[in-house]
Amino acid sequence: MSDTPAWHSLSGDCAELIHSFDWPAHPLGPVETWPLRLQAAVETLLPAGFPTVVLWGPDLLQIYNDSYRRLIGDRHPGGFGRPNRDGWPEAWAINAPIYERVFRGETVTFEDALYPLARSGVVEDVWLTISYGPVRDDAGEIGGVLVTMFETTGRAPAERGRDESAARLVESEARFRASVTASSDVVYRMSPDWSEMRQLDGRGFLADTATVSSEWLGRYIDAEDQPVVLAAIDKAIRERSVFELEHRVKAVDGGLRWTLSRAVPIFDEAGELREWMGSAIDVTDRKLSQKALEDSETRYRTFVLASNQVLYRHSADWSEMRQLSGGGFLADTAAPDPDWFDAYIPAEDQPHVWDVIQQAIRAKSVFELEHRVRRADGGIGWTLSRSIPVLGPDGEIQSWFGAASDVTDRREAETRLRDSEERLRRFAEASSDILWIRDVETLSLDYASSAFKEIYGRPRGRSAGFDDWLDMVDPQDRRKAENAVRRVVAGERVQIDYRIVRPDGQVRWLRSTDFPFVDDDGVVRRIGGVAHDMTAEKTTAERMEVLVAELQHRTRNLLGVVSALFDQSLKTSKSLPDAQQKFHARLGALARVNGLLSRLDGSERVSFDEVLHAELNAMAGNRQGQIRLEGPGGVKLRSATVQTFALALHELATNALKHGALSNPNGALEVKWRTTRDPGKERWLHVEWREFGVPVPAEGPKPAGSGAGRVLIERALPYQLGARVEYRLGAEGLMCAISLPTSSELQPDGH
Repeated sequence: MSDTPAWHSLSGDCAELIHSFDWPAHPLGPVETWPLRLQAAVETLLPAGFPTVVLWGPDLLQIYNDSYRRLIGDRHPGGFGRPNRDGWPEAWAINAPIYERVFRGETVTFEDALYPLARSGVVEDVWLTISYGPVRDDAGEIGGVLVTMFETTGRAPAERGRDESAARLVESEARFRASVTASSDVVYRMSPDWSEMRQLDGRGFLADTATVSSEWLGRYIDAEDQPVVLAAIDKAIRERSVFELEHRVKAVDGGLRWTLSRAVPIFDEAGELREWMGSAIDVTDRKLSQKALEDSETRYRTFVLASNQVLYRHSADWSEMRQLSGGGFLADTAAPDPDWFDAYIPAEDQPHVWDVIQQAIRAKSVFELEHRVRRADGGIGWTLSRSIPVLGPDGEIQSWFGAASDVTDRREAETRLRDSEERLRRFAEASSDILWIRDVETLSLDYASSAFKEIYGRPRGRSAGFDDWLDMVDPQDRRKAENAVRRVVAGERVQIDYRIVRPDGQVRWLRSTDFPFVDDDGVVRRIGGVAHDMTAEKTTAERMEVLVAELQHRTRNLLGVVSALFDQSLKTSKSLPDAQQKFHARLGALARVNGLLSRLDGSERVSFDEVLHAELNAMAGNRQGQIRLEGPGGVKLRSATVQTFALALHELATNALKHGALSNPNGALEVKWRTTRDPGKERWLHVEWREFGVPVPAEGPKPAGSGAGRVLIERALPYQLGARVEYRLGAEGLMCAISLPTSSELQPDGH
């Protein structure tokens, strides 16, 4: 193929027409894509002095020069680029057999051949000397026919004479019959008024005529079709034009078949109509296929209309909507509509829809798309549109046939569902609780809100599996948690409290309310739940439980202490006024201890020695001589530890007063304390409480201090203060060692 054909520099009407012709829209395509030999043939014929035309391809598409243009008269420019059969229908019966010979490789030449040609609206006899030769394509195959001619009609007419004309006419007709014999088409000759059939060669399709027949109409044409055929004949006679009609005929086997019949009028030198010469071909198979397609389309249209679907048809390139039955959803089309795209498709959606259409055209495949459309009421709706290409015998698209359904309600429902799901997602992501959903079959997480990472301490994606989740549950609660999930899968609604262990070792309590998602058939497809981190509530509840128990026990102890103080005051007093004075003094000391315990403001810190002295002063009374204290002063206690620690010291002092070292004159109490700093820079207070001179019986009732007071000391201090406690009854009395973290404020050195 050549980028710049040489004829671009040539002049003339036909050369200019080649330059301006819309070849990209033509079957030959752009000039630059033509085979080189076709380009060479065109380059040769354009400047030629004789009328010359190249007929290219199976359709024998015509490209000719200016000399040929003058020969054909008003057939130019309409004949340029058109199939030869359309350009010269009256000569096709003569030319077709010749073209077949050329495509077999022959070169055919005729001198002074008679051709009945229609020029300026009149069919006239034209004598031509003409040569037909093959033109090969770039692959070496015959791709077309090169025809060179010159007209001899006006050459020495007097020399021809009537006899010569008649002889040549006989010769021309003989050649015509010979060429027709080589063709497979039916050939016939009719009288000027079609009253007689002079000859018919049926080629096995129709019965031959042996003699002139005036009964041909009834013999070949079914009575039902005769009016249509006669009307077409009458029109051709009146207009002196080509007869062409597709109609039914009685075939040689007696059945009715379809034929495409064409006949041209033959005129004598005086312009009188002498006869009609025609040909016919069997088109029954095509008609039956066409009828089957039409029936199929009718059945499909009936089905679609019955189902309230939209039915439509488009041209091959979708440039025109040939028909649309909107079913009340879309506006119907009254006639083929080239502006359908703007009428039905919103402007913002047009690029995407057109792109999908072009993909279907290129692939010759089904067009299918869910898109927006303008409804019959003027609003915007959604449609699911599907169209199939209708292919011709050559495999090319002839048209498109499609159906569309209204899916507006479904699309709007989907939009509402997405909006609802988005609102739920935002709510879930903003919640401090975990919202989760699991698939029933695999129990893997379909969804978990962002609180999952905050509470579990690990990303959601790494804990999607059910076993992964169970591994995070505290081993003591694992069976309970798994059984709860199984119950929900079975359709129950379950609430469960369980512990998890974070990667950093921290234990957290969760309360999860789990429930099934049941579909319309009553089948559980998914399960979900809301898990609340209740660690703080759980800790508070347990602390309150301890505090209530401590309060109850402390109240009982306080009453016992008051009673003991009263008894001791009476026993050691000389008179009632003396006893009254001592008793009130001791009650005041006890009140001061409680005053220290209530001093919990965040800006204050109470020192250990203050708590210890206040407690012992209130409890020991006149037994101070039995007590020895050793340790640094000003060791600040954390505000949160003062009350609990003071209660513990109160328990120890109460037990010592009631049952221990301070319960008899021979006993002794020693309290030592010191501070240390651990490797993590945290300061600790270590207190050692020892009682001496109190024999502990080997058998009998439980020794003093083994009841509720001891339980509070051993439970409350480790749980609430993170303390380490050792509580031991020896042969001479009690030994209690307590170590607990102290305030971060500046501490005195202690040892």
